Amino acid sequence: MIEQALNLFFWYKNEDGEILFASELKAFHQHPRFNKELNHDALSLFLMNGCIPAPYTIFKNAFKVEPGNWMKVNLKSMKVESKEYWNAFDAYNKPVLDISFQEAKVETEKLMQSAFNYRMVADVPVGVFLSGGYDSTAVTALLSNSVSNLNTYTIGFSDIAFDESKHAKKVAEHLGTNHHEYTCDIKDATTIISELPFIYDEPFGDPSAIPTILVSRVAREHVTVALSADAGDELFAGYPRHKKSLNYLSKFNTIPQILKTTSGIPVKILNSVFKSSIGKADRISKLTGVINSNGVMAAFSAINKTYMESEVSRLLNKNFVVPKTIFDDDSKLNKSVTTLSKILAVEYKTYLTDDILQKVDRATMSTSLEGREPFLDHRLLEYVATLPDYFKLKNGVSKFILKEIVHDYVPKDIMDRPKMGFGVPIDRWMRNELNDLFEEVMSLEKIKSQGVFNVDEIRKLKKAFLKDEITDVYRIWYVFVFQLWYNKWMS
Repeated sequence: MIEQALNLFFWYKNEDGEILFASELKAFHQHPRFNKELNHDALSLFLMNGCIPAPYTIFKNAFKVEPGNWMKVNLKSMKVESKEYWNAFDAYNKPVLDISFQEAKVETEKLMQSAFNYRMVADVPVGVFLSGGYDSTAVTALLSNSVSNLNTYTIGFSDIAFDESKHAKKVAEHLGTNHHEYTCDIKDATTIISELPFIYDEPFGDPSAIPTILVSRVAREHVTVALSADAGDELFAGYPRHKKSLNYLSKFNTIPQILKTTSGIPVKILNSVFKSSIGKADRISKLTGVINSNGVMAAFSAINKTYMESEVSRLLNKNFVVPKTIFDDDSKLNKSVTTLSKILAVEYKTYLTDDILQKVDRATMSTSLEGREPFLDHRLLEYVATLPDYFKLKNGVSKFILKEIVHDYVPKDIMDRPKMGFGVPIDRWMRNELNDLFEEVMSLEKIKSQGVFNVDEIRKLKKAFLKDEITDVYRIWYVFVFQLWYNKWMS
């Protein structure tokens, strides 16, 4: 049974053909033959996506074994071979099931119950991360059927725009769990931010790593194993961007192919004339990327990038070539696969594995807590992938079938609220309480001496951020966490 599809194996091959391998990149720094040369191609992917997808890493000649693959090394020739043993795309390529919603609901709940119970098997105390959203509530609710005094853990924030703790508390009270709550303050955030480069090995741009590390530390005081509820959004179409992108891509699919290949020309001309501020997203380049994409997955990627390639070229001093990723090839998905299913399939193989699971695995293991992901049970993906789209996204309601299951355990009036996500107020922190740290890390003199970034563009970016002119805080956060990492590992 596939527990997690994580990038937990790294390998490096130097010029002499020697091969190193480890479960973390930081281990390579201990070897005298490891050459920590920056991979600017991979850095471009980081600036676009906030993480570096497998098989690439931040270093040249260092790689990740891709999820669902095994690796073999011939010790005579030192040839490396990788072979796939499981692929989520295979499930989406199967015919859509012709069943009633009630049948699908019963079977989905049955699989969830089995998957959740299976992850509770342990000879040590087990807890659950509970945010109060539908995914973690589903795990908690179904386990409450068979587990008494279930330990649940929540992180709150003083900023109510980011605080979900009161919602989690209501769920915990309704289900009768042994609930633990901790409020993240600026002291916690400062400590954890300084540790991010060590915990994540390479630049990692998801700021929800901060509360994830903190909740892991709180849980570790009581339990040795913790269940998280990741993959629910990827399985059941839970992110707001799924609806947004589906709307865009439905229109994209109606454009004749000849117009997709030629209409980019005037857009590129506009882009060269009206160069946007680096502090704000270049919407013209984004439009160009969507229109000229070779398929749904590439277009979806363009819609959701933080920086487009043209913007990265302005930021970086070095030449780079954007490496090919899963987004660039629709060929492994049948033409009959719907647009929504393509979005969910590629999210499962990219954002889920390269961002979310990396975040949780590194956060839990940093405090010797074993993290388990019950929604990753392969049986669940292989079944839910074959359900009709409208069981997942119905009349604008995300995760419809999952919500209907949860409502049988927790009243709708407790659950029915806008999706918040597991975010942190990093923009406010960096402008106020953490401004001294921000200025130290983003020192223009230091950035210039490193030679990685175009210091003039970084100066504009900093100015725009401090004047509150950046609507997407990730544009500055990605540069900030890269500098944190560089100062730790490259100085």
